Amino acid sequence: MGRRRRGGRVDQRPRSRPLAPGPAAAALQIRAGLLAAELLRVRFEQAAAGPAGERERLGQQIDAFAEEALALLVAQPESSERHRLEADLLATMIRSDFRAKKYEARFNAAVAHARELDPANRARSSRRPSRSCSRRPARP
Repeated sequence: MGRRRRGGRVDQRPRSRPLAPGPAAAALQIRAGLLAAELLRVRFEQAAAGPAGERERLGQQIDAFAEEALALLVAQPESSERHRLEADLLATMIRSDFRAKKYEARFNAAVAHARELDPANRARSSRRPSRSCSRRPARP
């Protein structure tokens, strides 16, 4: 409890703490996090690899947005959409073969759950997700 002195007396006031967002607000924050991570991902792909560290800085920002959204996603109700968003957020975090190996199992599980919970997902996409979700252009 916080204490404040006013005219010689001490007031006992509870410290304010951030409240967890409601389900609708959390859903908006998750979508906003995915959008921000995707937009940064586009900039990441366009940035030239160099000693300036631009790609590293962008990668850290992508991860920050995606991880925050993933943390909010845990409290969302079980649904195909929840698992699709999880897969999309994880895909933004995959930028190298090392990261593909790190997130592959979780990504594949999210895709499988999304397809399992929504039969329409199976009809739309019957092919298995590729091992590496990196969006780098293919090398000649």
